[in-house]
Amino acid sequence: MFCFFHWLNLNLKKQGQLSRIARRQPALDLLAPTELVAEQLRECGFHNVQVAPYPITPSAMSDAEQEPQFRFILSAGAARADKGIADVASFVEHLAASGEAIPIVVQTSPDHYNKCDDTTRKALERLVALGYPSLSFKSETLPTAEYQSLFHGAICLQLYNQKDFRDRVSGVTLDAMSGGAPVVTLTGTWIAAVVERFSAGKVLEKADPLAILAAIRHIMANYESYQKNARQAGNILQVENSGEHLYRVLTA
Repeated sequence: MFCFFHWLNLNLKKQGQLSRIARRQPALDLLAPTELVAEQLRECGFHNVQVAPYPITPSAMSDAEQEPQFRFILSAGAARADKGIADVASFVEHLAASGEAIPIVVQTSPDHYNKCDDTTRKALERLVALGYPSLSFKSETLPTAEYQSLFHGAICLQLYNQKDFRDRVSGVTLDAMSGGAPVVTLTGTWIAAVVERFSAGKVLEKADPLAILAAIRHIMANYESYQKNARQAGNILQVENSGEHLYRVLTA
């Protein structure tokens, strides 16, 4: 049996629990998506730890399906506090106060447990109360094809918590790159490393609405170039994060 750890978010209590499990079951086979997560597991006492890339959702989008022009800003995935939904609300508030009309789409579907924390709920209430005319919501979980189509012509806003996502793989980033959507994100994260590696968006020090808007405008003015870089990133990441790597580990 293999156990795949998407991420750990270690604290002293969790580290103690994992260390006790390692002492009782030292032969457990563990998989991690990055070397940092793998090293954290080894430090807990596990010996059989391998790195297996986080499996990406295959993208069947052809070049003909690529939307050549910018359509909207996109906040994709589950609305959560650690994914910066409060910062998204502050940014939209800035757009409204500045008289902007840039379209923005926000997915507001809850997390896997079908619940919202207080920060998320308040942020969603703020978004609704703003009445920004160019804001639209996607509140239902979308079929895969419809979800993937959101990234066509989009600029993906990922203002994720810099501590929580320091070495945490983001499926939304993989989906954005596969869909040719440049990303605006924050420094010090796995997401930022991908964006900088491929010049597929902009990386900011903090979630300042003025800085976010400047980054969005820069990408909008050079959208074809950033889209090309994102699409190239998607093609490479489709290979590097192919589910075949995980399959080979599991069947070896």
